Parts: sequence; C-alpha cells; structure tokens
Amino acid sequence: RYEFQVWDLEIPLPAASFDGPADITALVEAFHIAHERVFAVRDNDSVVEFVNWKARLTKVLENPPHGVTRLQTAELQPDGLRMAYFGEVGRVETPIYKNPRLGQVARIDGPAIIEMPMTTLVVYPGMTASTTRLGNFLLTSQPHQSVRKAANA
Repeated sequence: RYEFQVWDLEIPLPAASFDGPADITALVEAFHIAHERVFAVRDNDSVVEFVNWKARLTKVLENPPHGVTRLQTAELQPDGLRMAYFGEVGRVETPIYKNPRLGQVARIDGPAIIEMPMTTLVVYPGMTASTTRLGNFLLTSQPHQSVRKAANA
C-alpha cells in the first residue's frame, strides 16, 4: 500500500527471489501497476509499504504403505448393539464398537458403527473397516452379502 493508506493490495512477487536492488524495484513497479489497475491512480513519488508477506509451499508426499494387518473378527466383541437403518437393507441390528478397544483390532465387517471421541465411522453392509499399522481406518467394499433384516422393519 502507499504510506498512510488503509487498504492493501495483494500482488504476486515478480521474481522467485530478491538478489539485489533491481528485484526490489520490480516489486515496487508491480505494486504501482496493480494500484493503477484497481484504483486508476498511480503515485510514483509515494513510499510503498509492504505490510504482510504470504507464502505457499506445495510438496507432494509419497503415500505410506497401508500396512493392514488382519486378525480374526471373532476376537473382538462389540460393546453393544443398536438398530440402524441402511438404505439397501433397511433396519438392521448393528454392532457398536468403542474406540479405546480398537488398539489390537485389525478388521470389522459391516454393518457396524465405530464410535470414537471425535467422530463416528459407519461401516455399511458389504464393507470392511481395517486398521492399519499407522492407526488409521481403511474402508474397502466386499461383494454384497446377505444381511438379516429386523423383524419389525
């Protein structure tokens, strides 16, 4: 902005680095051009203030291997059962699993509900939730399995 102005203009840097006075002159010129474009006024004799600097760094990270370790699903007993509605199969008695007990679990077949302190994960019929060695959930689809409907559906 020009000194003592209240509005700022955001302008991209004209060069990737500042290697000397010519780069600073180019940056000030880029500001004058932007100011003239937006406000139809250019004041080459005014001091230009750079109030905020922003930067964005983009890096593509490699995906770590999932590292899914599968255990027998019979090893984990649900913490409870609840009736839940799933569009394709209707109301189904659905196992509920609580997050603190999932440390050693590697696979939960749907339908199931996994309750955690910050979110709830719904595992639909025909899906499997597997825990990875990084502690994340990996959802995969299975071929359609028959799911028992509740008697009062």
